[in-house]
Amino acid sequence: MYWLFLSLASGFSIATKNVITRKLVFLTDRQVILYSKYMFVSLFAMPLIFFTGIPEIKPAFYYSIIIASVIDVIAAWCFLNAIASTQLAKTFPLVAFTPIFLLGTSFFILGELPSILGLVGILLIVCGAYLLRAESIKVGVLEPIRLLLKEKGQRHMLMAAFLFSLLAVFFKKAILNSSPFFAFGVTQLLSTLFLTLFFLKRKTLRVLFNKTVDNFKLLFIASIVGFLAGLTLFAAFQLGLATYVVSVKRTSILFTIILGYIFFREDHIIRSLLIGIIMVLGIFLISVG
Repeated sequence: MYWLFLSLASGFSIATKNVITRKLVFLTDRQVILYSKYMFVSLFAMPLIFFTGIPEIKPAFYYSIIIASVIDVIAAWCFLNAIASTQLAKTFPLVAFTPIFLLGTSFFILGELPSILGLVGILLIVCGAYLLRAESIKVGVLEPIRLLLKEKGQRHMLMAAFLFSLLAVFFKKAILNSSPFFAFGVTQLLSTLFLTLFFLKRKTLRVLFNKTVDNFKLLFIASIVGFLAGLTLFAAFQLGLATYVVSVKRTSILFTIILGYIFFREDHIIRSLLIGIIMVLGIFLISVG
């Protein structure tokens, strides 16, 4: 049962990081949040690689880890913009679309079809997303769907969910051709390198460092919590079935809704929780199906 507690710990850590990030977007530049996320975690990742050791590295690792790192940065930027745009309870649950996008890539690339349970899971997630904007149904039956695609925050989160599905494919390939902790560490280091080169070219790196110092405490705590979320998740993978671990980790949706209400007094807490439960159940059915 240790995998269950570790998976829940990962979900709670993700929710905590979301709340801190939501707080940070009101205090500093989003580019600062993005860069510090990778910079601090990469500092934690280096000793992790040292202690776990360098595994046998196969050729497919190199292109997989580079693609995964680039996708990770773009997905993180979309995710950050989504959280900054509106309430956590209205955006973060849309991350539940990641397994749907994964099913889509599996179908087009591998020709795999979802099971009956998987189809029911997809339906539940779509229903949950529809209910996120149910108050607009008086305008028209399709209005909630239109708003999901029109509103900036929710559109960014859907894009992040799609990128997360691609990231999962390349990151898994990198893991299979090395090891979990090594792939995680290298991804953080490469992402930091890419961002450093990008900001050097734009001549904004010094400004970012100065702004990081101004909000060092919160940025550092957010990075530690994010790092713990990754560590507990990988530890859970070592002890339990991956499908169950991923499903339980998605309780981060429920934790985020609860913490969003506690710290930001976000509205419609009961409805948001019911929607979150529906979407988490949908993820579980897709996983076991």
